[in-house]
Amino acid sequence: LEQPRSDSIQSCTSSDNYSCRSTPSPDCQPIHYNVIKHLGSGSFGEVCLITNPLSRKKSSRREIALKRINMTRLTAKQREEVEYEVALHETLTKSGDSHIVHCYGACDDSVMEEKHIFLEYIDGSDLFELAMNKGGVGKSTAKHLFRQLLEGLAFLHDLSVAHRDIKPENLLVDRRGNLKIADFGLADCYRESPEEPDRRLSRICGSYEYLSPQVLQNDYSGPKNDVWAAGCVLVVMLTGDLPWDRAARTDPNFSLWLKGVVPPTLKDIDSETMTIVNDTLEVDEELRPTAKELLRHSWLSPSSRRRSKNSDYYEPPKRAKLRSC
Repeated sequence: LEQPRSDSIQSCTSSDNYSCRSTPSPDCQPIHYNVIKHLGSGSFGEVCLITNPLSRKKSSRREIALKRINMTRLTAKQREEVEYEVALHETLTKSGDSHIVHCYGACDDSVMEEKHIFLEYIDGSDLFELAMNKGGVGKSTAKHLFRQLLEGLAFLHDLSVAHRDIKPENLLVDRRGNLKIADFGLADCYRESPEEPDRRLSRICGSYEYLSPQVLQNDYSGPKNDVWAAGCVLVVMLTGDLPWDRAARTDPNFSLWLKGVVPPTLKDIDSETMTIVNDTLEVDEELRPTAKELLRHSWLSPSSRRRSKNSDYYEPPKRAKLRSC
């Protein structure tokens, strides 16, 4: 699997200052970067927290994140994909949706041969740190965060964009409990215009733990694959662990789920909650609901609201009942 082209380069320290020596886009004209701290690093570079050098029109925040990508480490195809990622991310940001990390623009450093990308800084942590191996985040918090994740996916899918790398590490939660989707390195448009049918995707990409069965067959719906990955994330939030180690028939828990048997990893999830887990992890892609449909699921409704004949809840299609392992 190709890893997301995230993060950025050489070591940043709080005393570092960087100059953008290339000609930036008209609405993105930083000259010097005052680096506050290092946030993370990856194969192609690193991310730092910097004092905002952009105009207030672009971003009124005092601090933003700088992603520095070493372009010399990338192939020509990967460079094209970085340019595509930035263009797509900027376009999504212009919508003003609050469920994605915003991208404020980018510029090139021709001397260092780096791409500098300016991103919204989320003061908090990723969902992996919050939930994984900690017994989860609790049912109430899981509902709150999962609703936001579905709202973010519904926004992307309305614009015919599939994220293709939904996982806890790419979901950032600020100190107020707001969840935002990050890292659009593998995102793709699956429809050019509203009149066209959805394009089936074939590239296997993302992280093996979160891939839907259809991705393994190189023929899948981008938005339905995102929903499946969101279902895996929900399990992580509820249990603090993954439903399976990888999406492969050789994985015993994944294999059980494909056969309609609930694996031991899900045995502690209550029956009410399992209704939405079953729907998001529906093996049949055609029966798997969309993000918008899941937002109407009874599990996400306020507990005080009683279900009635006239309610707008999502009713999943009838299918074979799952058996416990």
